[in-house]
Amino acid sequence: MNLVERDIFKKSDGKTVFFVARVCHERQKVALIDQGSWFNQKSQYKKPVIYSFKDIKSQLNSGKLIADGCLQLPAMMLKTEKWLENTNKDKWLFQRDKNYRIIKSIVEDEDIFERYIFGDGITEEIQKIQSKFSIKSSGVIYRILNRLITFGSIKNSLLPIAYKQCGNRVVYDKPDDNQIKRGRKTRKNRHGQIVGCKSKTRGITAQDKLNILKILKEFKITNTKAFKEFSLTKLFGEFQSKYQSHVILRSIGDEVIYYNWLHEEKDRISKQQFYYHVNSLLSDEELLKHKLGKLTFEKDKAVKIGLARDSVLGSGDCYAIDATILDIYVRYPYNPKIKSCGRPVLYLVVDVWSTCIVGYYIGFHGPDWAGAGEALYHACMNKSDWAKSISWDLDENAWPCHHVPRIIFGDNGAEYSEYNIKAMLKAEIGIKMMNYAAIFRGDAKSVVERKFGVINKTFLNFQPGYVHKATLRELPHAANNAVWDYRSLVIAIGKEIIFHNNNVNRLKLHNFIMSREGIGITPQAIYTAGMEREMGGGRIIKDLAKLRFAFLREEVATVHGDCVKHNGLEYEYPNGIERGVYGKAKYKGSYKIPVRITNATVSYIWHRDDDGNIIELRLKDVDHWAQNQRREVVMDKLEEYAEEVYELEQKALQERLQLNFDHTQAMAVNAAQILDHPARKSMPSDIKEAKLVMIEKDHNNIVQMIREGFKSDKLRYTDPSASNDIDDDLYANY
Repeated sequence: MNLVERDIFKKSDGKTVFFVARVCHERQKVALIDQGSWFNQKSQYKKPVIYSFKDIKSQLNSGKLIADGCLQLPAMMLKTEKWLENTNKDKWLFQRDKNYRIIKSIVEDEDIFERYIFGDGITEEIQKIQSKFSIKSSGVIYRILNRLITFGSIKNSLLPIAYKQCGNRVVYDKPDDNQIKRGRKTRKNRHGQIVGCKSKTRGITAQDKLNILKILKEFKITNTKAFKEFSLTKLFGEFQSKYQSHVILRSIGDEVIYYNWLHEEKDRISKQQFYYHVNSLLSDEELLKHKLGKLTFEKDKAVKIGLARDSVLGSGDCYAIDATILDIYVRYPYNPKIKSCGRPVLYLVVDVWSTCIVGYYIGFHGPDWAGAGEALYHACMNKSDWAKSISWDLDENAWPCHHVPRIIFGDNGAEYSEYNIKAMLKAEIGIKMMNYAAIFRGDAKSVVERKFGVINKTFLNFQPGYVHKATLRELPHAANNAVWDYRSLVIAIGKEIIFHNNNVNRLKLHNFIMSREGIGITPQAIYTAGMEREMGGGRIIKDLAKLRFAFLREEVATVHGDCVKHNGLEYEYPNGIERGVYGKAKYKGSYKIPVRITNATVSYIWHRDDDGNIIELRLKDVDHWAQNQRREVVMDKLEEYAEEVYELEQKALQERLQLNFDHTQAMAVNAAQILDHPARKSMPSDIKEAKLVMIEKDHNNIVQMIREGFKSDKLRYTDPSASNDIDDDLYANY
C-alpha cells in the first residue's frame, strides 16, 4: 500500500481529520495525528495513534476513512530561517533550537525515533537526556517530541508561534559557549591508589585532528610506510611550533628579542595524546582522502558495493538528480552580433528503481537549486501539457512520468542549505531530501552520469558548436559555430530522453513477476509496471500550484509605496491598496517579504501571505522589455543596462562640465555690457515698462516668423501690397 507522510484522511462524517505523521514499511504500520489537536490549549500534544496498513486499507475500502489530499502546515512554520531573522524573531529561533537540542539524539537517529513511535518506548534514552540536560521530569522531553511529530516532524514545529499573539519584545540572548572537556582528573598509581593527574592538558578536538592531518600532509606522509620512516618527535615539534605556541616580544635596552612560547598546559594537548591520535588517524584510506580531497576520493577511490535501488520500494519512490555542463555552445537569439550565450547546464532526474529519466531542465547558471528545482517540478508534472508550452507536439503516452517521489537524492552543499530546501520540501509536499552527493558527483548517481556521456557521444558530438576535447588552436572557437537556440535544444534533448526511456536494455532490473507477466525490458516499461503493481498507481499531486510553489526558490523582495521591487524590477501586488500592503510601506517605510521565483520568466513572482494564500505578482508595466523573458537573459540584459547607465553618467558629467563652462562664458559677456551696478536693494522702478517693450517685441517676432513660414515654395501666398485693391475702386468716393 502506498502511504506517504502528509497524506490526509478524514472520517466519513467529516468531523475528524487525520494526517500521516510517519510510515514504517518494515513494520507495515502508520502513525496518524488528529489535526484537531493543533493549538488546543485544553490538552497536551500526545503520541500519534498507530494503525496497520491492513486497518487503513480496510477503513478506506469501507468508506469509514476518505483520502483528502496533502497536509498544509501552518504558514508560520513554513517560514525560512532567513525570514525569521529578518523579522526579528531571534527569540523564536533561540527557543526552537534550545528544544531541538534536547531531542536531537532521538530525532536524528531513525532507529530510536521509529522505536519511540512504533516500538516499546525509549525510556533508557530519555533518562540519558534527563541526565545530560538536568531535566527533572521526563514529561518535558515527551512534550517536545510529541509536538515535533504533531506538526510534521520538521524543526520549525518547535517555534513558539503562540508568541505571535503577544508583543514583539525580542531579547537578544547569547547562550554560553560549550566548555571543552579537559583531560583526566585522576588516575591510579602502581599501588592502586587514586591520585591526581600531573597533566593538565585539555581534551582533543576536531580542530586538533585537522591540524594533525595538515602536518602529515605537509611532510607528504600518505601511508604508514612513509610515517615509519619519519621521526614522530619531529612531527610533534612542528605541531607545537605551529598550533600550540605564541610569540612574545621583550625589549632589552634598544634591542627587541622574540621568544616562541608554549601556550599554558590547560590550552594544549600532550605528546601522548598527539601520538595516539596520529596512529588512529593514520590509515591508508584517511590519508588518501586527505591527500586527494573528499570529493575526488569518493568519486575515484572509495569502495562501493550494492545496487543503487537497494531499499527502494518501487517506481516513483526515490528520484536521483544530477547536473552537468553540456559540451555545446547555444546561439544567442537577441543580438546577431553576439554569436553565443555560452554552454548550458543540463539537470536530469532519474527514477532509481527503473532508471527511467522522469524530468530534466536546461539553464545557463549553476549547478544550483534554481535549476534543480525546475527539473524536479518537471519530473512531477504532465509532460504532454508542458510540451504544448514550447510548441512541441508530444503524445500523452510518450512520457507518462508525472509522479511525486517519497525521497530525492540530492546535494548536501550550499545550494540547498542556503534556501533551507530540505525543510521546505518536507513541509510543503512531504518529500525527504537525502544527503547523497555533490551536484557534480556522477558516481553516486551512475545512471544520470552515463546518460550525460551518451548525450555527448551520440548527439552533441555531431552538432555545430560542440566542444571537442582535443581542438587545434588554428581552428575557430566552438562558440563561433553555435547554431542551436535554446528552445530547439530543449526539444532535441527531450527527444533523446524519450529515446533512452523506450530503447535501452534494462534486463538486469527484471524480477520474477515482470518476467512472468511479460513486462518489457526498457526503463519506461519497468517504470510503468512498478508504478501499477508496487506503488498502487503512485502519488500524484493535482494541485499544481502547491507543487510548483514547493519547488520554487525563495528570495526576498522589497515593498514600496507603489510597487514591489525584486532584482531591480517593479511588480504589482494584486489589490495592494485594499489589503494595506502599499499603505504600510508608504507611511511606515519599505519592508521585505519572502517571494518564490522561477528561472523560466521574470514576468511573475509569488508570495505566500500570513494566511497561507499564494499571491501572484506580475510586472507592473505590461510593455516592459523583460516581459516573458527568461531570468538568465534578463540578468544579462540588466548587466548591459548597468554598463549603459554608467557610460551615460560619465558622458553627462563631461557635457555638464562643458555646459557650465559655456554658461560662465555667456554670463561674462553679458556682465561686460552692464554700465554700472547700482547699490540700491529695491526693485528698479522702470522694470515694468521694459517688460512691456519685450512683450511687444516677442509678438512682432512671432508675427514675422508666421509670415516667413507661409512664404514656403510648397504654399501659394499672395502679398496684400502687390494685389489690386478692388474695394478701393468700388468705394473710392466714400
